[in-house]
Amino acid sequence: MELSSVITTGASLASAALFPEALNERVYASTPDFVWGKARAPVQYSNPAFDAFYNGWERDYWMKHRIQDARTALAQAGLMVAKFVHFFLWPELCVPLLALPWLLRDRRVRFLGIQVAFCFFGSFSLLWFLPHYASPATGTAFGLLTQLLRHLRRSQVGTRQVGVGLSRAIVIMALALAPFHQRDATIDPPAPDTYRKQS
Repeated sequence: MELSSVITTGASLASAALFPEALNERVYASTPDFVWGKARAPVQYSNPAFDAFYNGWERDYWMKHRIQDARTALAQAGLMVAKFVHFFLWPELCVPLLALPWLLRDRRVRFLGIQVAFCFFGSFSLLWFLPHYASPATGTAFGLLTQLLRHLRRSQVGTRQVGVGLSRAIVIMALALAPFHQRDATIDPPAPDTYRKQS
């Protein structure tokens, strides 16, 4: 594949060995992907759409979301958690989070908690976070969600067992609402019309 890329494009073997995404970043982008990176000077493009996207929208997004101090780090972490919850759990699967205090004391799921924390901090290093970037932790997150439902199921008010009915209602609502969720919606504002294909 590399050889055909070198032959057809005339590129050097070193640049042909790069993944297309990495090559795109190297050639076009002037803002870093990782939080510790530094921005380069804006690249001049002959294409006005490229200029508006890479030197306009992308640079503005980077300036707004880069981590400069503890306040901006907390804001970025909050935005990541909000995107993850909105994409994977909203709204009916947020109810089991009421059992979080019991889950934190549950020694059986500590490894799953460490896994989710490791994935979170890995994703935190990226400035451009989209919920599907957390897909390696999806199985772990739903394992924790199942354990949250088990803790919620045992809850009671006075002598009444309310957890059983509540956990059943959550599962029924999750199944009933699944066809109606619009998962392509995101929390961040979309890129302006300039960058979208006109249909």
